[in-house]
Amino acid sequence: MIRTWRGKAEWAVPLLLFLAILLVAALAFNVANLDTGGEAIPGGGASGGTEPNAFGVFDPLVGDLFLVVFVSFVARRSASS
Repeated sequence: MIRTWRGKAEWAVPLLLFLAILLVAALAFNVANLDTGGEAIPGGGASGGTEPNAFGVFDPLVGDLFLVVFVSFVARRSASS
């Protein structure tokens, strides 16, 4: 039988911790086995494409802002229950 504390299952924390560790290990394994390409791209000429714009800086900031808002929302909900 799954024990509950204030209506919450105690098994959720170890399960989420295990899944987080598994995700980090999988990402580390994939990054370690990336092919760097070596000599696959001869020459380093201009590749064309679009010019970088000033809005590229705001993308990580928006992600960080979303993360902070989400964590504060979750913390507030868990503190009120």
